[in-house]
Amino acid sequence: MLKPKHTFGITILAALLLFTAPATAGVILFAGSTTALPGAVGNTLDILITNTGPSSIGVAGFSFEILASSADVTFTDATTATVAAPYIFTGHSSFGPDIVTSSPGQVLDASDLFDLPLGSTTIASGATFGLGHIFFNVSNTASTPETVTVSFNAQPSAWSDANGNAIPINTLLPGAITVSSTVPEPSAAIPLLAGLAWIYSRRRGLRRSTSAVR
Repeated sequence: MLKPKHTFGITILAALLLFTAPATAGVILFAGSTTALPGAVGNTLDILITNTGPSSIGVAGFSFEILASSADVTFTDATTATVAAPYIFTGHSSFGPDIVTSSPGQVLDASDLFDLPLGSTTIASGATFGLGHIFFNVSNTASTPETVTVSFNAQPSAWSDANGNAIPINTLLPGAITVSSTVPEPSAAIPLLAGLAWIYSRRRGLRRSTSAVR
């Protein structure tokens, strides 16, 4: 069940996004990947945003919905304690440290707002920020090895700037939870997340340069 303050925040964000025109930006929304043991609880991964557009964007509010491809994974919470990149509203989260989430389950909705009127976080071109540190549990009966995809439902995923203009999300990149009998050290996976987004951004830039030359 959503708390009253959470319902209020979602209502404000929905109103901003329904009655405004879209702004121009290049945005990649992507989920981290991790490994977990069968029956393990309190596992985590990050949801991240990278601005691949040519100029900075200001984000004042966001919402996203993630879906696990298997019922063996149950999402339980989302916080501002992102590891792979700084949280987008650090010091200005309206609902942190636990941001707005739906009831625990195979699907998780999360959202947050900048806590000052007309305020926003500026995301420079090529910069990456965290949107939520996601907690999840794995079923005791999960088979190994099993790869559970963490994907996004596009429709509930929405963004707005300080003036209420909608910011389009250009790319939704899924992550993966590998259920395994052995779990590697997590430190090696953290730089990989930012690296994947950087490589994707660079490839897009090279394609644009090639097109301009032609």
